[in-house]
Amino acid sequence: MTDAPPDSFAATMLRALEGKDLTCAYDLFNRGNAYAELGRHDDAIADYDRANQVEPDYEGGMAWFNRGNSLLALGRRDEALASYRRPVEIGSIEWGPYGNVGALLGQDGRHDEALAIYDAYLAMCAREGIELDELGNAIVAAHVFRAGALARLGREDEAEQAIATALELDPSATTEQSVGDHYGPHLRRWARALPHYQASYAEEQDELICTRLGLTLANLGRRDEALAMLREAVAHDPATVEVYARASWRALLDDPSILDELGAAPPPSPPSP
Repeated sequence: MTDAPPDSFAATMLRALEGKDLTCAYDLFNRGNAYAELGRHDDAIADYDRANQVEPDYEGGMAWFNRGNSLLALGRRDEALASYRRPVEIGSIEWGPYGNVGALLGQDGRHDEALAIYDAYLAMCAREGIELDELGNAIVAAHVFRAGALARLGREDEAEQAIATALELDPSATTEQSVGDHYGPHLRRWARALPHYQASYAEEQDELICTRLGLTLANLGRRDEALAMLREAVAHDPATVEVYARASWRALLDDPSILDELGAAPPPSPPSP
């Protein structure tokens, strides 16, 4: 169980519903969300199930989606996948269920099925007349995820076309970073990832893009440039050093002392009296 501050959503919601015999899907759904925020996933799942009993496919399937998140947090992966599938089956307009189903299928090597999920999402957007400015990031993300599935199926030309479509729809720093993720961490094609991360960095510098760019440079053997990016990332957010530690940066930079030199993230400041 996770402690939450007394003014957090979870704490406020649970106080408001304390002692009540809930029969309304809205209240059950929101209490489930509060339980999930606190890490009480078994309780959350029970409330999502009751919400769906009171009002089937509550919130356009989002009770199923949130239920899947709690199941995944408990390590019940197959059940999570089944729960994520329900919003897709009923034609949800939310990207989350499609993205999670596709990602889990991809992890299992079921790339043809993942591709069908991404295609289903894009077809739903076209059918419902959903424009890019309404769900821009989601539509672009679907094209990038679709490219990943196509690449793993050996359909390289189609994968490249999907990437081109994503960049044409939204040539922003966010899309460039997503495309960099497609080529770099996902496909391990670091030379292809580099120009996209550089384009994203040229528009916006934060610890996330510095991390991605540094990771790419390190994998290309450009140690000094990678280290410069590491330092810049830590300057943006000292906690970033912990991310680098988890990503085995000591090995990538061939310097076991580098993280010690940068130091661990400082402890949080004590509250004011």
